[in-house]
Amino acid sequence: MTGQTGSVSTNMPPTTPNNPENTVTQTNDRVDEEIELGNMARDLGNAKLDQAQDSPTDEIMAEVVAQYGSARRHYDAAAKLDPSDYRPYFGLGAIYVDGLQRHFAYSHEEAVKNFQLAIERNPTFAESYVGFAYAASQNKQYSEAISAALKAIQLKPNYPESYYVLGYSYYMADRTEEAIQPFRRAISMKPTYDRAYRTLGSVFITLKRPNDRLDLFKQWVAASPQKPYAWLELGSAYYMLSEYEQAIVAFKQAIKLRANWPTAHYQLGLCYHRLGDQNAAMEQYRILQKLDAQSANAFLRLINR
Repeated sequence: MTGQTGSVSTNMPPTTPNNPENTVTQTNDRVDEEIELGNMARDLGNAKLDQAQDSPTDEIMAEVVAQYGSARRHYDAAAKLDPSDYRPYFGLGAIYVDGLQRHFAYSHEEAVKNFQLAIERNPTFAESYVGFAYAASQNKQYSEAISAALKAIQLKPNYPESYYVLGYSYYMADRTEEAIQPFRRAISMKPTYDRAYRTLGSVFITLKRPNDRLDLFKQWVAASPQKPYAWLELGSAYYMLSEYEQAIVAFKQAIKLRANWPTAHYQLGLCYHRLGDQNAAMEQYRILQKLDAQSANAFLRLINR
């Protein structure tokens, strides 16, 4: 979800008594300023989580909570200044979606409510339908989610997120086969669309189509050769097909791009174990001991079964 900012005036016009037109201008500027500040806080919170990737510290999580809280206060202030403006409600809904997509617990119901309020105030803004569809699918309102995604496509047919959320809504509704085409459409429009690759990969696991998953992740790596997650997923696809030597190449590339990554070392060690190279497997175990004792213990239990 991207922030939708208005034009922000940093210089407030002087207050002139008994001048309703000037008062309206001031109110509009204050609304824009609150929305801009809300967007900035939300973006900072998202950036913190993105930088942490899959291992945020307690300190980072506290910063994220603070930034999201600041964003909510600014959006709430904007909504009070102008209850007819859709942007504060979109921003409030987007906080929930941003957090949910990064596995940060939030209320699905609150997200649905705020996106619905945004849609009521501006029924032509496609991004609100995208947010609503994502939140509604999380809230098990599958038919509403699919309808909203289709509406977003109608309003903004060249917006890859509209197709992503349609695929996601189908997938969540157990209409798994129907999810494939929208995800592929999103990827064709945005070849570096990481989330679409990952979720479509999950679709292929559900459908027991590991070769399609492998081909998909080859495409992802070709489009995004500098992204360690793409290589990690490619390695996992090779591993699922028992092609351990190719998986090793992929996992090593993931580690090259992101040093000291416990997940990649864990998977690499499993490949060596499957190939019978216990010395190499134990080398990965020793690395894991330094990086993540919990992962190291889990790895040792698994290879000693």
